[in-house]
Amino acid sequence: MVVRLGGEFDETVQMDVVRDGVPKALVETDSAGARRWAEAQYQRYREQSERVTETCGGTTSD
Repeated sequence: MVVRLGGEFDETVQMDVVRDGVPKALVETDSAGARRWAEAQYQRYREQSERVTETCGGTTSD
């Protein structure tokens, strides 16, 4: 599942399901609860991520 947050002026959240590269479902909502959930998920993934930088020989983690 992919979760997308709307832009600065768009309070929507989109969740789409793709199976084997083919879109199967899309849910769009302006629910405040869904927005809080999506923002929390984004923050959690961001905190667990590693910065990746490009070098001449490929990519490396900072």
